[in-house]
Amino acid sequence: MKTVAIVGIAVIMSACAGMGRPGIVGNPASVTISNVWNQSAAQSHADKHCAQFGKVARYNTGTPDTYHFSFDCVAP
Repeated sequence: MKTVAIVGIAVIMSACAGMGRPGIVGNPASVTISNVWNQSAAQSHADKHCAQFGKVARYNTGTPDTYHFSFDCVAP
């Protein structure tokens, strides 16, 4: 019974931790942002990534239920 209580507390505490840091994987042509709540949150991270290459982020596709959003880095 004690083990069940400990596991239950661990599950509750992990739920309180939130989404954590966004995952950003990309190159000069595109970027995928994961672990964000919605497209607008992903857009700001994509904008920063693409700006490193003198480009802007254009939304390509996303899967809101898995919190993954893809963007193309295009010339302004």
